[in-house]
Amino acid sequence: MIRKFYTSDLHLGHQKILLLDGRPFKDTQEMNIEILKRWNLKVNKEDIVYILGDVIWQNNEDNINTLKGLNGHKHLIKGNHDKPNKEIMSCFESVSDYKEIKDEGRNIVLSHYPIPVFKNHYYKNNYMLYGHVHATVESMVVNKLRLIMENNGFPCEMYNVGCMIWNYEPVTLDEILSKEE
Repeated sequence: MIRKFYTSDLHLGHQKILLLDGRPFKDTQEMNIEILKRWNLKVNKEDIVYILGDVIWQNNEDNINTLKGLNGHKHLIKGNHDKPNKEIMSCFESVSDYKEIKDEGRNIVLSHYPIPVFKNHYYKNNYMLYGHVHATVESMVVNKLRLIMENNGFPCEMYNVGCMIWNYEPVTLDEILSKEE
């Protein structure tokens, strides 16, 4: 069975992100190795993975080799730090700024940036997945906005898929939704 996974903000090769996110790695080489290991333990070669932006910080050989080694059919939804060259583009089956997909009959809006009033947010089985805000004060503000909308009768099923929130591995929509229960 082919599964769909989601993640964002890998920041492969980004030294400062270790401090900014409080990532538990001594350096970017250890981070890249650990992300690769955790990813490939979970994702099979035939699975589909949507990376919602900020995949590589530096376009160097180590980071590109890590990206190439990640299992699955990868699709990039570009983030603010993504400036993919031809070699990086070749690692993805698609590259876009925004995407709408179906996942087991559920409608998913994919963007690097959180969009609280996303397409069809007021209907059941419509979800918005995003990254960008990491696990920061901005993330808390987005969660508060989501709760304000829901408390005022506007459904807002939006979820942060930042790798730092999900143990540095891609997650399925079912995993995301089960955490929220």
